[in-house]
Amino acid sequence: MLTLQVEIPVDYVTLGGILEIPDDPRAIVAFVHGSGSSRFSPRNRKVAAGLQQAGFATLLFDLLTLDEQRHDEVDATYRFNITLLARRLEATLIWLTQRSD
Repeated sequence: MLTLQVEIPVDYVTLGGILEIPDDPRAIVAFVHGSGSSRFSPRNRKVAAGLQQAGFATLLFDLLTLDEQRHDEVDATYRFNITLLARRLEATLIWLTQRSD
């Protein structure tokens, strides 16, 4: 199993993620975290571990930076910005497809 803490450049920020790749993966499953959750969520990490045991690679990543998450907790600025969140998801999926590992 290859485990990588990754940084995904999107727009003017860098998004954090955890990419885990078992030997000879069947496919990859991306866990997208917005406001109120993160790539460190124990529940999602457990689900990801089950998928990895079944031969799937996983990417757990956050759509918001830490600063954006803090700001969003106060006034919900980012959680309803669907255009921003969709753009970041799309850019992350493109980033993922361009990886050689």
